[in-house]
Amino acid sequence: MTAPPASDTESFGPYLGVEKARLVRGGLLRVWPLHLAGTGLSNADRSMAEARGIGPSDVQGHLEGIRQVLRREPEAVARVGAHLVEARSRACRTLAFETAERIQLELAALEWVSGPQRVAGCRSPDRSVHGWSGGLLLTLEIRGGRLDGWASTAIDAGRGQALSRTTQKAWRDLIARNADLGAALAQVHRIG
Repeated sequence: MTAPPASDTESFGPYLGVEKARLVRGGLLRVWPLHLAGTGLSNADRSMAEARGIGPSDVQGHLEGIRQVLRREPEAVARVGAHLVEARSRACRTLAFETAERIQLELAALEWVSGPQRVAGCRSPDRSVHGWSGGLLLTLEIRGGRLDGWASTAIDAGRGQALSRTTQKAWRDLIARNADLGAALAQVHRIG
C-alpha cells in the first residue's frame, strides 16, 4: 500500500499505458522544454537552450504550463495542441516526415491524457460495469479505483441489455462505445 501524497503535492493520473505517457511527456517538452531551462546543463543542452532563448528564469513558467495541461485546463490543452499542430506543419514543410509522425502521435496522446480519467482515485467504490452490443457483453472490473480486469462474453440481447442497465450512468457512454468496438472487431474476426 502506498502512502497518500503530502498535502502540498499535486498528483496526476493514473495513466494506463507507458508509451502514451512517454508521448505526452515528449509533446509537453516540445512546447515547454523544461529540460533546457535548468542549470547544470551539458554543453550541448546549454547551446540548444541559448539558441532557443531559454534560461533558468523559464523554469516556473514551463512547470505551470505543464501542470495546467495535466489538470486538463481547456485553454492550456488547446494552446499545446495548437503549438503541436504548427510544429507538425513545419516538419512537413521541411520534409521531416518522421518528426511529423512523432508529433501526430504526441497530439493523439495529448487528447488521451486530457480526456476524462474515469478510473482514478482510491476512494472509488469497487464495481463491475457492463456494456452490450451485437451479441457481445463487455464487462470492466473496477477495484480500488483502478481497472482490474475485463471480459467479453457472447450473450443474448435480453440478458445483455439488462446487465447494461445496471451500469452507473456516468459509465454508460464509455462502456457502450467500447462494447460497440468489441462487437465490430468480433464481427471482422468472424468474417476474416
